[in-house]
Amino acid sequence: MRNWCDLKSEVIKKDLCCLCGTCIGVCPTNTISIEKEKLHFNTKKCISCGKCIASCPGKGFDFPEYNRKLFGTDHVDQELGYYRRIEKGAVLDKALLDKVGSGGIATAIALYLLQKREIDGVICIREKAPAEYTAAVLSNPDDIIQAAGSKYSLVPTNILLSEIAKKQEKYLYIGLPCQVQGLLKAMECVDGLKERIYMTISLFCGFNMEYKATKYLIRKSGFKKVSRFQYRGKKDGETGVLISDDNGKEFFIDKHGYTFLNVFYAPKRCWKCYDYSGEFADVSLGDAWEVKNGSRIISRNERAARLIDEMKSSGVIETSPSAKNDILKTQDKVVTYKKKDIALRAQKLKNFPDYNTSFHELSIEERKKAKIFLLCLKVGATKIARVLLNLLPTGVVQKVSKKLRKDTDGIGQFSEVIRYGIWGVVTVLFSYLSYWLLVALGVDYKVANFISLVLTKTEAYLTNKFFVFRSKADSKKALLLEIFNFIWTRGLVGLVDYFGLILLVENFGFNDMAGKVVMLVLTTILNFFLGKSIVFKKAGRTA
Repeated sequence: MRNWCDLKSEVIKKDLCCLCGTCIGVCPTNTISIEKEKLHFNTKKCISCGKCIASCPGKGFDFPEYNRKLFGTDHVDQELGYYRRIEKGAVLDKALLDKVGSGGIATAIALYLLQKREIDGVICIREKAPAEYTAAVLSNPDDIIQAAGSKYSLVPTNILLSEIAKKQEKYLYIGLPCQVQGLLKAMECVDGLKERIYMTISLFCGFNMEYKATKYLIRKSGFKKVSRFQYRGKKDGETGVLISDDNGKEFFIDKHGYTFLNVFYAPKRCWKCYDYSGEFADVSLGDAWEVKNGSRIISRNERAARLIDEMKSSGVIETSPSAKNDILKTQDKVVTYKKKDIALRAQKLKNFPDYNTSFHELSIEERKKAKIFLLCLKVGATKIARVLLNLLPTGVVQKVSKKLRKDTDGIGQFSEVIRYGIWGVVTVLFSYLSYWLLVALGVDYKVANFISLVLTKTEAYLTNKFFVFRSKADSKKALLLEIFNFIWTRGLVGLVDYFGLILLVENFGFNDMAGKVVMLVLTTILNFFLGKSIVFKKAGRTA
C-alpha cells in the first residue's frame, strides 16, 4: 500500500504541494502535521492506508471526470468551467457591507443558511491574531462576520475534514479552488464526509502567497506592533492592504499596488494551477470590479441558483445579470495566466500536475508574453530578487505594479526594458574596452579610468536618449535639462551603490562580491526607472 513516503517523493519534493491540508485531514493516525508552511511526518504512526496520496489535489485532479460526476458532462466552458448562471451583486445590509469584502455574498450565504438552520456551522479561515490565520468551524454569526475578508496566506483549511466527518451536523464549506478539489477527493476516502457538507463556495484565486509576503508588508509599514492587518481593508474609498498599530497609525497600499508580491511570494504549485474560478464548487465568488463593493456570483448547479433567488426574494441580497465577458474584461490578465498561459508552463516546468485535459493552443505572440511572465516568476523566486525587493522604496514598487497592470500593450510594455538590457550590455563592454585601449596606448591607469568614465557616461546618455527611451527633446533648454537630470540621477544612484554595498556587507552579512552583484542589479533597475520617469519623460519621447 502507498504511504507518506509516496506523498513526500511524488508531491512535496516535486513542488506540487498546495498546502490545502487534505492529507492531514484524511490521515486516520495523525501521521502528518504542518508547521510554518511545511509538512512534517511522524513515520512510526503511518499504517500505509494510502489516503494521503489518493486525496492529494496537488499531484493531479481529473477535470473531465469530476465534471461528469458533478455536472453530468465534460463539455464545459474552457475559461470558467460548467455554470448555470452568472450574476453580480451585494448584501443589502449596508452596515454588514462595510465590514466584509467585495459584495459580502459569502458572508450573507453563511448567515442566511445558519439562520434557516440548513447548516450547523461554517468551515472557513479566521484570524487568530493580527496577520495570523487558522482553519476554523464557526457557528456564531458575529464570528462569521469577523472572519470575512480575503486572507492571502497559505492556510490548510482541510486539516478539519476528519473532525467534520465524525460529527452528525451539516456545514457550509468556503475555500479556494485547490482546497475544494482536495475536499472532493477526500470525500472518496473518508466515510461520512460527503454527508456533512451541505454546500461548497469557492473564491476566485489567481495566486496565493507565502507568509513572507505578509511579513514584508508589516516590515514596510514600519510598525513595531500591529493591532490590525487587513488584506482587503477600506480607506478613502479604496480597497487594499490596511495595517494599523496600537497608536492608531495606518499604513495603506491599494490592491493594485501590492499585486507585485505575487511574482515574489507565490508558491511554485500556484504556477501550475489550472482553476481560477473554483470550477468544482456549488457557488463561485469573485470581485465584480466594474461596480463598487460588488461580487461576481457563479451558480454552478440548480440548487445554488435557487439559493441565490431565495436570498433575493427575502431581501438579503440584490443582484443583476452578468456574463462571462464581464469577467474576461475586468480580470483578463489573471484568466489568461491561469487558463491559457498554463500551456507554456506545462511544457517548461518540471513535475506538472495531471489534469487529464488539453490546454489552449498559444499563438506566437501569446507564447512570448507567457515566457516573459514565467521568467519574471523564476527571477522573483530567487533570494537575490527578494533582497532587492526589500531594499526598494515601497512607493517605487507600487508604481511599477500599477503600471504593469494597466498597460495593455502586451509584449510592447517590455520593449524599453529589453532595449535597456541590450544597450546596458553594450555600455559595460564600452567601459571595459575604452579603459583597456587607453591603458594599452600608455595612458596612466588613473587618467585612463577618468577618461573612460566620462566617455562611458556620455555613451550611456546618448544610447538611453536615442535608442532606449527615444527622447524627442531637441531644443537647447530641453537638452540642457535632460543632461542635468541625467547627471544628478546617475550621481544619486552612485551614492546608493556606494553606501548600499557597505550596508549589505556590514549589516546583512553579505560577502563583498555577492553584495556587489546585488547592488549592480539594484542600481541598474534604479537607473532605468529614473531615466524613464525623470530624465527622459514621456512627453519628450516616442514609443
